Amino acid sequence: MLRDVDGRDDLDDAEGSARQPARVSSIESRLRRGPAESAQPPDVDRGRRVLVVEDERTIRHSIAGYLQDAGYTVDEAENGAEALNRMRDAIPDVVVLDLLMPIMGGRAFVQACREDARLGAVPVVLLSAAHDLAQATEQLQPRASLAKPVDLDVLLAVVDRVSHS
Repeated sequence: MLRDVDGRDDLDDAEGSARQPARVSSIESRLRRGPAESAQPPDVDRGRRVLVVEDERTIRHSIAGYLQDAGYTVDEAENGAEALNRMRDAIPDVVVLDLLMPIMGGRAFVQACREDARLGAVPVVLLSAAHDLAQATEQLQPRASLAKPVDLDVLLAVVDRVSHS
């Protein structure tokens, strides 16, 4: 389910009409189809940088590839500590962050980012299968949160919106 920072459970499209809550689809759907190019509004500039922080390689690569195919520059990190190092080299426009990871999880990563004004200003899209996603969303206040498994078209729409707000 998509949960926006203002508590809505749906995603508004460009015309302002509400879509249904995020539907579940497999990551393998990326292999069957590319990014929804027709869903991209003509005025969306996707020349932005996204950092995908996910410990499961298959999921991380699928998300990164999908966002790259849609025109984003994508950096990848396996955990929060690696993500902090990558962010110090190149500040992303958005971080897509898994909650539960080894070494440094999503909660510790967000706290570390908030200690640095430059890193703390980067919007976060929380992405997790954790049973306490709603509680983590309330605690961490990401720009948006999505439950895994996630529909990659929905994730792309959220990244588009968050990277331009």
